[in-house]
Amino acid sequence: MKTLKEYTQALHDAIEKSELSQLIFSGKISKKQWDLYVFQKYVIYSALEEKAQLPETLQVSKKLGLDCSGLPRSLCVNTAKYIQHINTTSDNDVWGHIYVQYLGELYGGQVLKQMIPYSNKTHMDFDNRQDDIAFVRNKLDGKHEELGPEAQLAFKFMMDIQDEIFACTTRSS
Repeated sequence: MKTLKEYTQALHDAIEKSELSQLIFSGKISKKQWDLYVFQKYVIYSALEEKAQLPETLQVSKKLGLDCSGLPRSLCVNTAKYIQHINTTSDNDVWGHIYVQYLGELYGGQVLKQMIPYSNKTHMDFDNRQDDIAFVRNKLDGKHEELGPEAQLAFKFMMDIQDEIFACTTRSS
């Protein structure tokens, strides 16, 4: 039996090599790119939190809303497609997306927030990180194979979103 990590490893590796991820890792992501990315995350996390019961400590959309305060609110085409998918996903299958998004913030996000030179990253702060990780892992227990396809889709949607952000913010005028 494969774990969700095994189901998604190749896609996880691919998104880390994306152009936008490389800018984040290098600390060279522009303010415009970061702000646009934060807003996409706000919309995604809001949709996920409407779909699933999460403890208050894990509800990232409220913090993302604050991180988006005063920012332009431009929705990427691929984000709209992802939201449409989330809205039609079963209450069980949505956990494949929660795995990718929330454990991504709880693990990798903790490293990435050190590399981001902007202040609108409070959504990456967790007061009960270990409890939040345990909560998500408990919900995933015994469901890795059935959630594998949705977790893979979550990575694919995020790669498309990152590629769209990179393309629309680096285009020559």
